[in-house]
Amino acid sequence: MKCSVFFLLSLLGTLLCCFSAEEELSGALQSVEGESVERDAILEDVESQLNEVRGKKIEKDDKKTMGLKKKINKKEKINKKLAKKYQKPKAKKLHKQSEILQLTIDTIPQTLKQDITQTFLYRVNQNNRDNAKNNLIKWGTWDKQDTKRTYTINPEEVKNIPSKQVFEALTNILDDIPDGTNIKLILPLSGNDYTVNLRANYKQITVQTFNSDFPDNTCCHKKYKDLVSALLKGDKVKTDSEVAGILLDTLESKPSVDTWKDFTEQQKRSAVEFLLITQVAEAMVPENEMANAIKDKNVDLKTFKPKTGRVPGMDVLARYFLELIKANGKFDGTPVNFQNVFGNNESSFYIMAGDGGTYWGRKLMQELLK
Repeated sequence: MKCSVFFLLSLLGTLLCCFSAEEELSGALQSVEGESVERDAILEDVESQLNEVRGKKIEKDDKKTMGLKKKINKKEKINKKLAKKYQKPKAKKLHKQSEILQLTIDTIPQTLKQDITQTFLYRVNQNNRDNAKNNLIKWGTWDKQDTKRTYTINPEEVKNIPSKQVFEALTNILDDIPDGTNIKLILPLSGNDYTVNLRANYKQITVQTFNSDFPDNTCCHKKYKDLVSALLKGDKVKTDSEVAGILLDTLESKPSVDTWKDFTEQQKRSAVEFLLITQVAEAMVPENEMANAIKDKNVDLKTFKPKTGRVPGMDVLARYFLELIKANGKFDGTPVNFQNVFGNNESSFYIMAGDGGTYWGRKLMQELLK
């Protein structure tokens, strides 16, 4: 009996110990869970504070960035204004010959149009051609040597005649002269005698000067752009306006008057070439068939044959541009100079100076005659 009681008491003590241990373990777990929750709350609070700090920093950085952007934009605007103020003016769009044709028709004065067309019609008239030819016979002498001929104008015969009129007569110099002939022209001009070679081809001439006839330190220029550049390289006379004025004075003066006393030797040689080209070569009188084709608005001048001569009246147009250059004038709103009038290839305001100038000069005359 005692053993049973003792056994029961021992079993009861063991059970109580187990309950006590379980209760202690449960309390520990609850404590740990509580601490974990508290820690999470603290961490969440800290994270929240960090985010707030980060947000303020980001906002502050954004403000700095915006401020920098404003400063940069302001500087860019200032730079753009300065660049626009000091940048070189844009070059005007280069014209094509077809545009130069229309530009000339739209821009030159009506009185000039009449002068150009009347000059053409006067010079292609057979009676007037014969008169010019007779003047050349009267003024000078011909010397024939095989395929080369020399025509020498006697200064005494033209001493009272403006050089412009001598040039006008020379636009008929190829009458009765076969193609391929070289003409040595000895011409009194600006107080001196100058020797020029004229090559005949389809009633047109090419102008050339030889070194043997001019000082050693000078040279011949065959292209307009080189020719006008040489005209402006002087010691005393350098500006476009001055050079144009002197050339115009030469045309209006008698051959014995020295209008080139302030020119260098190169300027004199280039002036001879320039005047022979613009006043004679570009205005060579064509044969009747070609002249009639130009007068007929229905003729396609590109396909028409035979092509002869060039365009009487283009010497008048060249003088008009020289007057503009002398006066520092404008053409189509553009200040003119030797370069943009004669030396810009197909963009030259003087239509004969561009590529295919003879065709476009004929076309211009055809349009003006309509």
